[in-house]
Amino acid sequence: MNRHLYIDCDGVIFDSIKYAFLDMEKLGIDLQDQVAIDNYFKDANWENLLSPDKIINDSIKKINELRDSWMFLGIHVLTHVSSFYEAIYKTELIEPQIESVDVITIPRKIGKERIVNPFDNILVDDALYKVKDWINHGGIGVLFKQDVNRLIKPFEFQNDQNYFITNDLADLLEIQRILNSRRKVMSK
Repeated sequence: MNRHLYIDCDGVIFDSIKYAFLDMEKLGIDLQDQVAIDNYFKDANWENLLSPDKIINDSIKKINELRDSWMFLGIHVLTHVSSFYEAIYKTELIEPQIESVDVITIPRKIGKERIVNPFDNILVDDALYKVKDWINHGGIGVLFKQDVNRLIKPFEFQNDQNYFITNDLADLLEIQRILNSRRKVMSK
């Protein structure tokens, strides 16, 4: 079965969150002050935060390989934004590099599951609460963690871990195969 694949930008494709917080520390921004953090992101230097040297694990190339596999109904970058400029910049940066993949931008306070249909579709995100929200609305969650060294399957370590964990977008082909084999077994 083909599914839509939704991939987060910040923390999955680009390591922009880590560098944003390092920048905030240099600027003396109180990292406990959510208003100050929100203001930083509204005026952030996205050219720097989304520069080619901040691409995680060759993610752009791997998304193109996922697209070329034809294993997904559609591939989308689903990303929260703090400003109109950030939305335009991300779209104009990503869409030319990943042909046939659209960028869907969402205001930061709105859940991703409220914008697109999560049911039986995959979300890859580095924020666990977003993955869990997606699952709670009928979707398939993949937590992206840079510090893991292999694909971790649901319930492999904990009874409440009902999501995949990976640090490599290429693992999505294996995840899709696993999901499709489960569907075949269930339909027999």
